[in-house]
Amino acid sequence: MKIEYTPAGIGSTVSKPYVSLIMCSQNKRIYVDGLIDSGSDHNLFSIVLAESCGIDLRHAARVSVAGFNHTGKKNKGYLVPVKYVLDNYEWVGDTVFVETEQPHGFLGQAGFFDAFNILFSYSHETIELNPVSAQKIDLLK
Repeated sequence: MKIEYTPAGIGSTVSKPYVSLIMCSQNKRIYVDGLIDSGSDHNLFSIVLAESCGIDLRHAARVSVAGFNHTGKKNKGYLVPVKYVLDNYEWVGDTVFVETEQPHGFLGQAGFFDAFNILFSYSHETIELNPVSAQKIDLLK
């Protein structure tokens, strides 16, 4: 599947590889935006989104995350497997939830890059995603 880059936000003139996808828990689905980021070890999202989606973090593995808030300090996070849907593909990806005010998440090596082969075309401002472990689903069911 091909996805176009998103126009730059405030303070930037560079279009970026954002995607809108669905984050799923057992009882709820919410739409989230993620920046495809080859520098992120894992998918990273706000704890607020985990709460909004009904994802239980009480038994999650605790981890430290560096560089997420550009403060130089490590953030404490919670690592859990999360189900995602993008277009007509679904997969379970390792995701770290941290306290942050970032308006979007980051889609990283473990949790996104391991589900898709990704081809960035900066000159065409497109991303091509080819599933590796993501499974095609029938959205009409």
